[in-house]
Amino acid sequence: MNPSTHRQRNYHACHWVQVATCDGLRLDGLLHDEAWDATAKSIEKDRPVILLMHGAGANFYGPSLINRVGTHLFRLGWPVLRVNNRGHDGWHVAFRGGGVTQMGAAFERLEESLWDVQAWLGWIQRNGYRRVILAGHSLGAFKILYALSQLREQSRVEQKQPLHDLKIETAIAISPPCLSQSLFASSGQREQFAQTLRHCETMLDRGEDENIFRAEYPFRMLISPGCYLNKYASGERFNFTNWYANLTESILWIYGGAELQSHEALSRGVQILERDLVSHHRLLIVPEADHFFTGTSRDVCLAAEHWLEPFRV
Repeated sequence: MNPSTHRQRNYHACHWVQVATCDGLRLDGLLHDEAWDATAKSIEKDRPVILLMHGAGANFYGPSLINRVGTHLFRLGWPVLRVNNRGHDGWHVAFRGGGVTQMGAAFERLEESLWDVQAWLGWIQRNGYRRVILAGHSLGAFKILYALSQLREQSRVEQKQPLHDLKIETAIAISPPCLSQSLFASSGQREQFAQTLRHCETMLDRGEDENIFRAEYPFRMLISPGCYLNKYASGERFNFTNWYANLTESILWIYGGAELQSHEALSRGVQILERDLVSHHRLLIVPEADHFFTGTSRDVCLAAEHWLEPFRV
């Protein structure tokens, strides 16, 4: 397919979509599916759609690794839904529940990410799809894993399937962070981590909960103190090594070799993952790749392509 033909095909298969989360937050996305009719909702019952979840500070419309993966899969004939979650962009003003609030990577709360995933899964179900594949990069990968764990817990407690007849076929988790306070606190950067925690607590004591500061560890970022404590100092609540083995879905985990060498806490988390890897999960480490797979994104695209091939039918 020549580039002009692909651009024309992509244009006609592109549909702007929106959802509202249970807390009243509006999220936007783009559906790429040549067979989707916005009026008739004419979709074959068993056609799967791939839901893409971006990382912290990214979005569905800008350049990113997960969007490159989505483009690759769409060219192979997969329906792809690129979406925003509440952590899109570094900071933005959002309308939630009739009011205005600050949102974005600097202000989000991880437990609320479940509401974003649920909202998009609800949209998928209402629009005729019966099968979905989840894929995410960085914090977006963590969010799909966390959502799977919470949906499984809801199913266990309520003795019913929260998604009714929507089937989650598989998931691709690209470089999800291991958000373990104990691993951060015992790493070689423990003093820097402790100093950042004290700085956050001081800001909160001064009533500066909506101010942003520059953090250097575990990642360089602009972030509010409440968000920092939520993401990196919630004990082991968001440590996937404590609950990933209970996920019944098949999962492809992908990490870069260089990123593991440069992040001690993450490397130790992935070592636990590899040591206790369950049979329906697979771990792929791309040699010399950094967190964004600079120069090696094709390796990720091909890995996703091969992993998903059995789910076409």
